[in-house]
Amino acid sequence: MDYKLNSLEVIELMQPKIKKLLHQTAANNREDLEQELNLVIIETMEKIKFNNMPSFSDLVKLDENNIIQSNKNLLKLKGIG
Repeated sequence: MDYKLNSLEVIELMQPKIKKLLHQTAANNREDLEQELNLVIIETMEKIKFNNMPSFSDLVKLDENNIIQSNKNLLKLKGIG
C-alpha cells in the first residue's frame, strides 16, 4: 500500500526535533522560528506534491483509457462483447 504523509503529519513527526533545535535560539525568537520552520515544511510538501503530478498528456491518456474500459464493460453488460 502506498501511504503518503500530509504536511500536518510531517510537522507532527518533526516536532520533537524542532523543539530540541529551538532551544539553540533566543527564547524571544523561538515561536517565530517554529512558525517559519512549519511554513517551510508545508511549502516543501506542496512542491513535492506539485512535482509528482501527472502531465496533462498523461491525464488525457488516463481519461481515454477509462473511457475505453467503461465502454468495454458496458458492452459486456449488454452481452455484446
